[in-house]
Amino acid sequence: TVDFPVAMPDREIAERLLDETLWDPGAVEIGHEGGQRFAISLREQELTDQGQHPFEDGMIFLVTGGAGGICVPIVQDLAQASRGKFYLTGRTQMPKEHDRDLDLFLQDPDQLKEDLMKRAAAEGRKITPAGIEKQLARLERSANIRQVLEEVQKCGGSAEYIACDVTDASAVDALV
Repeated sequence: TVDFPVAMPDREIAERLLDETLWDPGAVEIGHEGGQRFAISLREQELTDQGQHPFEDGMIFLVTGGAGGICVPIVQDLAQASRGKFYLTGRTQMPKEHDRDLDLFLQDPDQLKEDLMKRAAAEGRKITPAGIEKQLARLERSANIRQVLEEVQKCGGSAEYIACDVTDASAVDALV
């Protein structure tokens, strides 16, 4: 990423972008302002207070987006360190305990695709490959939620998933 002041002329931006491609292949974010170039770099340091962490057993955590992406390993580490209670949130609705489609998705996704097409045909609905993929993506998110809940428990914590759209202020108020 290379950032420039809004008022910088296009020609100067183009020249600096070309310079950046040749200058520092290890840099991931560069800024230009006031005739100066700024870069973010990593500096390794020894840990000073090994074995100590700021977490107490039983702490409570509210994690948004807690069933996907970078949240998963972070929640696992926090669960090991704190043995805390985790409230994981996301927009995906959690399926019932014994959701037939989710179970089949985990065992045989191809069979599930076939079943979804047969159900749609029996109900007189037109189903497209994109529609099938959308349903499979929803089930994959649900499977990830279940996996994260299980991982937190394996690490010594407890977890609960609550569907909540964090862009909806009233939903967040109700959650908290």
